[in-house]
Amino acid sequence: MFMAPIKNIKGQKFNHLTAIEHRGRGYWLFRCDCGNEVVRYQGDVVRGSRKSCGCRQHIVHNLCGKRFGRLVVLEYAGEKKWKCQCDCGETTIVSGNALNSGSTKSCGCLRIETAKRAKYVKHGKSNSPTFIRWRSMKSRCYYPKNVGYPNYGGRGIKVCDRWLGEHGFENFLADMGEAPSREYSLDRIDVNGDYTPENCRWATWKEQSNNKRNSRLITHNGRSLTIPQWCDELGFNVNVAYNRYWHGYKTYEELFTVNKQKKRVNLYNENGEFVRTYPSIKATAADLGVSIDMVSDRCKHIHPNVGKYRFEFA
Repeated sequence: MFMAPIKNIKGQKFNHLTAIEHRGRGYWLFRCDCGNEVVRYQGDVVRGSRKSCGCRQHIVHNLCGKRFGRLVVLEYAGEKKWKCQCDCGETTIVSGNALNSGSTKSCGCLRIETAKRAKYVKHGKSNSPTFIRWRSMKSRCYYPKNVGYPNYGGRGIKVCDRWLGEHGFENFLADMGEAPSREYSLDRIDVNGDYTPENCRWATWKEQSNNKRNSRLITHNGRSLTIPQWCDELGFNVNVAYNRYWHGYKTYEELFTVNKQKKRVNLYNENGEFVRTYPSIKATAADLGVSIDMVSDRCKHIHPNVGKYRFEFA
């Protein structure tokens, strides 16, 4: 393999290293200003990625008496840290890197004063359920990147002026009170109205599920209620009711009958010829090795009745 000729750098100085002797394959013996001799790769030294034998990494520049923001350095505290006096009178220990970079300018008093001026610290409820609900309400209405924005701000839903601005949260708290618990969230009574004191309440997820634009109303004896409301009244399992609803049962009798009568299923071949009758959907699926959902959906014509098997309720 072709190798470029080694450049003779003997006697030349690069930062704190002086080349003394070539040691082969691009490596040279260098003498550092501190007196140590080290072997380094020529390219690293010439490019400046190696500037000394390593001694310079341990040099601590004296910062005593220097000012960094509100801090005046008093003395070295060891481990590259410095004891500093803040203008407020407090003393603190700060690393040299934090002082030189400007990331630390005080003992902490500056951050507190800045927060107070910006009015970030004014109610002490930043982690409370009430504050989180208030902040989420604004985000849904005014932040396009919020996942719920299309259903709120995207539909023109707004927050009243009283709940916005400098004292927005205090006004919201005065109007709505504390959220009863983390189980409660903010609910609009009129789902198409804005967030206002008159149109909002604290509600559980179940109460909110009964007050949605897409709430499914089931009518029986002149009364129209949502599925969860009927389940509460009848003591019926809401998961069973929803499962029946999504499988095509839409009437009160079909959804809330505790012991549904099993429907028999007629099986036809791909030519439409009758094969046999099964006592139930489950028995049909078990005998043919197909899913219960497939048999049920094809019987109800939710999916096209095509292929090897065709089904109809008897």
